[in-house]
Amino acid sequence: MHVRPATMDDLPALAAASADLFDAPVIAARLARYLAAPDHRMLIAILDGAAIGQARGMIQHHPDRDPELYIETLAVAHPHRRRGVARALLHALLGWGASVGCVAAWVGTELDNAPANALYRRLGRAEPVNLYLIDL
Repeated sequence: MHVRPATMDDLPALAAASADLFDAPVIAARLARYLAAPDHRMLIAILDGAAIGQARGMIQHHPDRDPELYIETLAVAHPHRRRGVARALLHALLGWGASVGCVAAWVGTELDNAPANALYRRLGRAEPVNLYLIDL
């Protein structure tokens, strides 16, 4: 498995990815717009030429404090879960955030998403309503 930033060349692999990686089909124009945004990052996990995971984050700039990374999405295809893919994607995303000056990362997840809650709890400190803040 290899984790790296997504590019437009990945459109075929992303379009063919299993339905549990995205909420809807990946559209070329939307992917291009997302990838062109300098404060956005999409990372993908590739195995044997197929996208098996993806993570997206964005930098939030504030007028009164240092920037923070908002972890927007973290998804792994069902057959590849519990094999370290999510952890690898998340560590790479956190590394990018730190490299561009973020001092913390935060994420919210559903209360019933036990695997995500366990992963975020291991990396950060639990906040109310399943909002996690991770110091970078």
